[in-house]
Parts: sequence; C-alpha cells; structure tokens
Amino acid sequence: MVKGIYDELAKATPKNHFTIGIDDDISHTSLTYDPTFSTEDPKTVRALFYGLGSDGTVGANKNSIKIIGTETPNYAQGYFVYDSKKSGSMTTSHLRFGPNPIHSTYLITRASFVALPQFQLPREDECLEAAIPGAVFLLNSPYSAAEVWDKLPKTMQQEMIAKKIEFYVIDGYKVGPRSRNGTRINTIMQTCFFAISGVLPREEAIEQIKKAIKKTYGKRGEAVVQKNFAAVDHALAHLEKVELPTTAESNFDIVGVISGKAPKFVHDVLAKSPQDRATSFRSAPSPPAAPSPPVPRNGRSATSRNSFPSGIRISASSAANASWFARMP
Repeated sequence: MVKGIYDELAKATPKNHFTIGIDDDISHTSLTYDPTFSTEDPKTVRALFYGLGSDGTVGANKNSIKIIGTETPNYAQGYFVYDSKKSGSMTTSHLRFGPNPIHSTYLITRASFVALPQFQLPREDECLEAAIPGAVFLLNSPYSAAEVWDKLPKTMQQEMIAKKIEFYVIDGYKVGPRSRNGTRINTIMQTCFFAISGVLPREEAIEQIKKAIKKTYGKRGEAVVQKNFAAVDHALAHLEKVELPTTAESNFDIVGVISGKAPKFVHDVLAKSPQDRATSFRSAPSPPAAPSPPVPRNGRSATSRNSFPSGIRISASSAANASWFARMP
C-alpha cells in the first residue's frame, strides 16, 4: 500500500486527497495498489510449516533454522506462532534464509516452501494462500502419490494447478512405526525439507540433523536418540513427488461427498446412467426414519438440525444437492 502511495505521487497530477486500504466508492479517493508486491529478496527462501501443538513441528524447525544459520553461509531467521494453550492448537513456523542479510522483522506472507505435517488441519484449504507461483508443497499424507490428489479439497487442487505448485508427499505415520518412533513425524518432515530445498548436500544435511537430534534428545536417553536416527534414515525412501493434472477435475464430486454417508440405494442410483436417474429417484424407497428427538422438561419438542421427518422421499432435484446428502445419517 505504501508503494501505491508513492506510485500516485509520481504521477503528473496525483490526487490531492486519497485513501488507501479501503474502497471509497462514494468520493472515489481510493488509490490502487499491487497486493502481490513484496520487498523480499528473491534469493531468500521463505518456508511455512503448519502443525499442531506438541507434534514436534516447532522444535524441529528451531533445529532446522539453527543448522542453516551455523552450518551454511546463509543468513537465517525464524519466527514461531502458536496459541498460549500450545498443546493441540495450530502452530505456524516461519523460516527465512538466504545469501544476503535479512532485515525483515515481519511474518512470511509469500512463501516459496509450504509444509503440512498433518493431513487434516483447521483451515487446511487456506494453507496454500501464501504460496508463490512455483512454490514447493510438502504434505504428510496417509495416501500415496497416485491416490492423494483425489483426497484433496477441490479449492486446494485449483490453487495448486493455478500456481504450478511442486507437490511432494510422504506417509510419516508409516515411517514412524518402522523407526519405532510412533506418531512423531517432526524429524521425518525436517529430513524431507532439507532433501527438497537442497540448502545442504543430502549426506551433510543428514549428518547435521543427527547432530541436532543428539543435542535435543540426548537427555532423554540413547533409545530416543536412536529412534529419531532411524526416522531420518527411513524418511527419504518414502518421499514421493506428485504429478499435477492440467485441470482440477477429480472424483471429488457428489459420489465422493456422500461416500459412506448415504444409504445404499443412493449409491446404486448414482452408479446408473444419467438418463435413468430421474426414474430411479422417483421410485426410490424412503430412507430410515430419524430417531425421535428428545423432549425437554418444558414439554416443547426439540428438533435437531440434522434430523429428518419420518418417511421423507428423495426428489430428482435433491440429487444435485450434495450438501443435503452429506447431512444424511
């Protein structure tokens, strides 16, 4: 916005009175500005890691930024955002490093690397909003590279295709048990980050990660250290790159939305040809009646927002309403 003000001042006849940051549709004094403009050094790598409190993501990223700052010629900076009730709340790690001095003291809004250590997080659809075109996205996923695309929200698919995101997946929960590290995947994601970013040669990165592990977990005993070492050794073997399609046409349509939530006859109808669907829906049996809502002490009936009247029938028009089916028992 400040740049927009200077651009206006550079004009031959700039506005004498102006507003910035709001849309003044009455007196039309608003200045236009480029919301994608950034003062960041293009050589600086900007990474965002989203996680949940107590999953180890913040601790692993603190180790990562220390390794980059001390073992490479890069300048490094890290900020970590989490709720005061850290355990279970969403955390965000902002890592910034590059060959030139870093004078920025603000959080990252345009990231060249985004990692999601948990497959399902609050606001997961928004995690790629800060990603710049061509950014790298690393996702911990229980699905393989061949399966994961159809499991993602369509909004996320569209954003990845529009920005030409470089997409990697790893099943950290599969690697964890192999290394006897349980569900702790912070070390696994850290290893993948170094492998993808190339900030250090692979062997050197692994060596430095293990040094940080020894320093961080040494006081917990050799067994814990060895489990984390094993997680590092197994991580890269399970890292996969996902090839993006040209359009966000997945099977996340009405069948995917109601999968597992609708009665069997609905699945049978949707499996038929479009020409036969109208007849099938008109003759479809009624779904089971919803249980009677509880009656409160005041004698008034309480109706749940998700309950349906007994004997409800599905019309052809309802077939197009996926949200209606999603609410069915």
